[in-house]
Amino acid sequence: MAKSAISTAVTIAIVILLLQLFFGVGPGELWEQIVSLWRGLLQNF
Repeated sequence: MAKSAISTAVTIAIVILLLQLFFGVGPGELWEQIVSLWRGLLQNF
C-alpha cells in the first residue's frame, strides 16, 4: 500500500515539474485549476 502511494506521489511530482518547465505553470495556478475542476464536478452531482 505504501509503495503504491509513494510511486503515485513521485509520478505527480514529475508531472508538476514538467508542467512548470514546459508551460510555466506555477503550483498556485495548478492548485486553482484543480480546485475549480473539483467544484465543477461536485456541482454536477
